[in-house]
Amino acid sequence: MAELERIGERIVNLERAFNCREGISRKDDNPSLARPARTHPDGPSKGMHCPPDELNAMLDEFYDLRGWTRDGIPPRSGWPRWASTSP
Repeated sequence: MAELERIGERIVNLERAFNCREGISRKDDNPSLARPARTHPDGPSKGMHCPPDELNAMLDEFYDLRGWTRDGIPPRSGWPRWASTSP
């Protein structure tokens, strides 16, 4: 199981590093900035939405858990480890 977690971490971080290189940033992780206060049109969540301040707090927590900067950028110190194919 630890091996699968390591592989998953590697994939997520390499994908994010590639996307950052191509110009993806925190603003692209925040759909509420593009579509402010849109509510769910139907179903059990009808009329609900995630306020921007709550979404930003969730992004901060997600980036912290990943070890990324507050801009969503993986640290350069991890790149050699993620790029390596050895355990």
